[in-house]
Formats: sequence, structure tokens, C-alpha cells
Amino acid sequence: MNKIGIVLLVVLAFYIESDELFAQDKIYLTPFNNRQDIGPHSITTLNIDNDGINDLVVTMHWANRIHTYSSNGDGTFQFLGMYLTGSFPSGMVTADLNNDYYTDIIVANSGSRNVSVFINKGNGLFHSSSYFGANENPSHLCVNDFNDDTYKDIAVTNRDSNNISILLNDGSGSFLPKVDYAAGDRPTGICSADFNNDGFADIAVANFNSDNILIMLNNGWGIFNTNLDFPVDSGPGSICASDIDSDSDFDLIVAGENSNIISVIINNGDNTFQSPIKYRTGDQPKTVYTFDLENDGDDDIFVTNYLSNTISLFKNSGTGDLSHRRDFKCGATPLALCAADFDSDGFSDLAVTHFDVEKFSILLNSFNHYLPGDANMADDAWPPQVIGSDVTYLVNYFMQMNIGCMLSGYFASADANGDCRVIGSDVTKLVNYFHGTAGLSHCVDYPTAWLKPDDLPVESPLGWPNCDK
Repeated sequence: MNKIGIVLLVVLAFYIESDELFAQDKIYLTPFNNRQDIGPHSITTLNIDNDGINDLVVTMHWANRIHTYSSNGDGTFQFLGMYLTGSFPSGMVTADLNNDYYTDIIVANSGSRNVSVFINKGNGLFHSSSYFGANENPSHLCVNDFNDDTYKDIAVTNRDSNNISILLNDGSGSFLPKVDYAAGDRPTGICSADFNNDGFADIAVANFNSDNILIMLNNGWGIFNTNLDFPVDSGPGSICASDIDSDSDFDLIVAGENSNIISVIINNGDNTFQSPIKYRTGDQPKTVYTFDLENDGDDDIFVTNYLSNTISLFKNSGTGDLSHRRDFKCGATPLALCAADFDSDGFSDLAVTHFDVEKFSILLNSFNHYLPGDANMADDAWPPQVIGSDVTYLVNYFMQMNIGCMLSGYFASADANGDCRVIGSDVTKLVNYFHGTAGLSHCVDYPTAWLKPDDLPVESPLGWPNCDK
């Protein structure tokens, strides 16, 4: 498919029914599903056997273990095995801890005050867990190189001791004794990024009971001695970092479980942040996650709504505008999610845990399929109204983006061949023109912007027939 085909696909595919955006093709019941005490909690993607295919690992909260699943590369998975953790495993991340090019697994054990580390053997198997101490009720964790020694370190929130623990990597995949830092009341979510552009990995913590975000700035040696503190909506739990407004600074997104709000906090890049921009979600947003849905270079935001049985998508305009929200059904009690290309089509898909119904599901991204759409969304109606003006809209879009290598001026109607009729031959002419006659693919790269109808001129260009006569 050439570039025109790709852009047409993206423009049309965006305006589709929410439930059609992802195809919930595969439901995976956890092994021993006859027992209602497994509790699939966190889920993350990794490459277990270094074959270039995205596999999965899931924490089983009530069963005190993790389960690994091997991908077939077509959106389906096979159960590989299980490994014992500490008591009540909750949060989980993956990273190469010993720089051997294999991805390892790190789990926060909320009931045993420790962290499990599973080192990857490189053959689809992991060594048994090594345990490293944390504090009371460790729940969420993140990894980054905090002391600039090229090895990934661990930060974990301790909800019942109101602090976080830093575990520095000794270079072998083992860790030095923890160093604790005070947080707010019931610290829950945690993420890491360089928030002040000094080259060092900082930490952001969501404090559930004190309704605030604490940013801990790194001095470069893995020591955190400067804090930034600002309030957010009630019950901040999950938090993540992403460059939402495309200015090369890491912004923050936090889910308010008690307020059904996500707060987007834009980074000014100078140790200050803007006031939170609030967007309503479904009921009890549990996990907030970012990834690029349609490969346009901008991270979109996804939120699991635990009591609504939905996932909210906030489409990123590329400038920080996330006002276009769509919800889609995903099964009961969605808790955690992750994204990767599971069916080898070049687009990231979703994997979601369902805590109360003992399963996880794979939702395949339908964005790369041709779907009909109301290109100009003139009346924001549903179902979309696909009429002649949509053809005009798309043609004008391409004309506008490629002045200098296409015909000068703009189409005033979809009457491409100038016979004062809009019929099938007009579509044929346009397709032939875009795909060959003009050599369009050699001109420029085509953005996938979401344009409003008034973004394009409507006046008739010189040289086209006047069909009102």
C-alpha cells in the first residue's frame, strides 16, 4: 500500500463505533480456573525467548505466583508455566536487569514485604525467584537506571508505611539493601522519567489518601533529595509518564479512582508543571496506560474502568488535546492492561486482566483495516453519514497537504472529472490520479491529523467548471 492508501485508511478508520476499534477475539481463562481464587492482577509484555515476538506474563494475586504465556505471533497464546512469588503479588514490570539482552521479571509482593526477581534463562524459562526486602504492603513498582551505571534499578511504593523503597542493582541482577524515602499517605502508583531534563531518572508517586502527586528529583547518584508536590483529584492510584504535548518533556497522567477523573499534568520543562487538565472516565478507573494506537507518533491514553466494564480511549491530537474520548466494552472488572503487537500486523494490541472473573483477554487493534467513515463528521452523528461531501473533504485534504506537487487550487466538489456529476467515474479518476498519474508518493510524507471541516477552504478553484450555470 502506498502512502495515500495509508492516509486514507487512517482518516477513515478513526471514525468508527467504539466497540469496533478492538476485536475481542481471544479470552484466556487462567489455569485451574475451576478455583475462584486466582486473581489475575498485573499483566505485562516481554520477549521470553528472544525470538522477537511479544509474549505475556500475569501475576496471580490470590495464588502467589506468576503465569507466563508464549505468543504464536497471530494474536493467540499458549500457557508456558508458573513460578512462585511472595505473598499476594500485585504490581509487576519487566526489564533486562543484568544486561544479558534477555528480559527479566520484577514483582511487588504486597503481603510479604518484598520484591521477587525472576532472571530469564534465555530459553523460555526463568530462574526461581530471588527476594529483596521492601516495607509494608509494596504494591506498584518501576525500573530505571537511577545511579547512571547502565543497570536498571527498582523503585517500589509501600502503601502501609507511607514511603517508597529504592533497590540499586549491583550489576548481576541482584540488589543492594533498600533505601527508603518518605512519600504521602498511602503511596500507590509510581513511574520514572527525567522530568527536569538534567539527564537523570526521577520518580513520580501518586498518594491515594492525600490526593497529591509527589515528584522526587534525582541528584544523579540515585539519591532523591528534592521534591515537587501538587494536588490532584480524589484517590490517585495509577500514574504514568509520556510526552503528551510533543514538546520533548515528560508529562504525567494519573487516574483518580474515587473521582472518576484522569488528570493530565503538562510539564513546562523547568521544574514546574501546569495545573491538571481533567477528563472524565468510566466508574473507578484502575489503570492508566499510554501507547500509540495508530502509529502517528503521538501516545494516546487508555484507562480501565473497573466498575463500568469498559476501557476509555483518549485520542491524542499531538498538542495535548485529549477531549475526544471513546469507551469500548472489554469484559467484566478490567484491572490492568499492557500493549504490544500481538498479531504481527505492525499495530499495537491490548492485553487486559479481569480480576474477578479469573481471565485475561486479548483485544486486537482494528485500526489497520479499511472501514467506512464520515470523514468530515459535520454533524457528529452516529452512525456516520457517508456522502459526497466526505469525498470532497478527503480530496481537499490531500490537495492542501501537497501544494507544489499536485494541481494548484482545491476541489469544490467531488466532481473530479468536471462533468457536473458525482458518480463512480470520479472515484476512479481520483484513485488513478493519487496512485500513479501525479507520482504523489514522491512528494512529501502525509500526516494523519484529525481535521475539522473548517480547516479546509471551500471556494472553487480557477479552471474548474461552474456547475451552477
